[in-house]
Amino acid sequence: MRIVLAFDKFKGTFTARQVCELVADGIRNRNPKIEIIQRPMADGGEGSASLLAASLGMDSLRVEVSDLLGRPTEANVYWQNARRLAVLESAEILGNAKSLATEEILLESNTWGFGKLLQKAFPLRPQEVWLCIGGTLTADAGWGIASAFGLSAYDENGKRLRP
Repeated sequence: MRIVLAFDKFKGTFTARQVCELVADGIRNRNPKIEIIQRPMADGGEGSASLLAASLGMDSLRVEVSDLLGRPTEANVYWQNARRLAVLESAEILGNAKSLATEEILLESNTWGFGKLLQKAFPLRPQEVWLCIGGTLTADAGWGIASAFGLSAYDENGKRLRP
């Protein structure tokens, strides 16, 4: 018998890889003859970039950016030089639930820091950039990313809008 384990993370407790390993251990304890194939999964949110990086043998470069409320934080740019591939994950900097105590704070959150993370990958001169989008707590529909690249919008009075 062959069993394929393809779990996503158990948010706040175990990564997808850890869930697969724990379930595989349980199955092996019950019947060591069963062939187990582990294929940890992600849905584009938390853990997606690290799973891709592990699967593709990518390096992790830590860079300083801003989180969803504009505070300094660090994030990964996963990099594979042979393929000139960069992988970035929005949830890493835009999904911090601990910082969102009220609805008002949520409405102040934006994606500007993710735009800056994308810019941090450019000096590597990638041929491909994969963006893992999901698990974010922002409500700006990507306006923050656009403004990080210099796009501006104005209200009916000519006042520039913040991300």
